[in-house]
Amino acid sequence: MEERKEGNGSGLVRVMESIYGDPDHRKNDGGIKGGGKALERAKRRLNVAAKKLIDDLGAQMIVAACTEIPLALKGDSIHGVPLLDPTELLARASVEVAYGLRSPP
Repeated sequence: MEERKEGNGSGLVRVMESIYGDPDHRKNDGGIKGGGKALERAKRRLNVAAKKLIDDLGAQMIVAACTEIPLALKGDSIHGVPLLDPTELLARASVEVAYGLRSPP
């Protein structure tokens, strides 16, 4: 198992465990896709990671840059900063292009 590091490293471990679950399978935690209690743990881990990025590193926006993360983090903001879901933004842009409301890139 990856050693928990202070600073950025611990946030990365929280995010990865939230998505994929406990790498040593000690917690019987399937991550976000595990649903139920695993999803609730993932939500808590991701909230802690987001708060750490905002408080410790001054993040002004959180990007849910994995298709699983928006399953746990919902809404337009988190801890007072914008929360962006790239998959949703891409879907909206695709619909706008399909309906002629926007030119393709």
